[in-house]
Parts: sequence; C-alpha cells; structure tokens
Amino acid sequence: MRNSQLDRANLKTLQARGFSNRDNSFANARNLGTFTSTSTQTSIRASGVIGRTDRKDVIKFTFAAGLSASGSSGRLIVRGGTLRYSLYGSIDGGRPQRQFTRRLSPGTYPFPSTALPTLPFAITGYAVFDRPTQNVRYNYREDYRP
Repeated sequence: MRNSQLDRANLKTLQARGFSNRDNSFANARNLGTFTSTSTQTSIRASGVIGRTDRKDVIKFTFAAGLSASGSSGRLIVRGGTLRYSLYGSIDGGRPQRQFTRRLSPGTYPFPSTALPTLPFAITGYAVFDRPTQNVRYNYREDYRP
C-alpha cells in the first residue's frame, strides 16, 4: 500500500473516531453495552476528543434489571483543556434525568467505589462531555465487581 493510501485510510479512521457529530444526543449516544447478572463484561471504556469541530459527546451504558454488584469504580482523565461532564440516569427507558454536572480541568478524577443492590429495574447511564475550552481529550472507564 502506498503512503498516500495509508494516510487517507488513517484520516478516515481518525475522523470516524474523534471528530464525529453522530453521538451528540441521548438518542444517538455511543452505546458501550449492557451489564447483566450473567455478563462477562465487567468494564466499559470510552475515549474521544471534543473541541472546535465536535463540541459534544454522549455515551451510554445500561445496568440490566436483576444486576447486583459488590462494588463499582472508575475514573475520568481529561487532557488539553477544560470540559463540562454531566451524568444522567434513566429508569426502564424513561426520560434521562441529570444527576450532576461538573466543570473539569485537566487531571484524573476517580469515581468513588459504590455497591449496587439487586436492581428491580434497568438503569441506563449517560455521560455527556461538552463545552470544551479547546481541543480536549478524555478517557472514561467504569468497572464493576459482581
């Protein structure tokens, strides 16, 4: 493969990953998966860049009804500038409700460890990253222990 073909392929991959406006709403959120009581998936990860071209990213993950966890934890890493991080929750597919909003400067932000009792209903979480001061890179990770 010639260099120009490789460069075009890399550019398309970068555009699809980091500079997409497709995940800018709850309806079109980047779906990271569903945790279930029998799931082998115990962590979710997302990374992206928001800035002048793509001003907002929304990711979602779901905890299925019947799930319980002895603990959950995670972290958010912000690099390159300041952004706004909001967490929303939705029960059984209802309208997302904001839980909190924080303005975050560059740094690492650990999430506190939390135990989940057996859930009688499904909960969908939405993490919203927006209002960057410049091009800002983020790395989001959430883990749970059954």
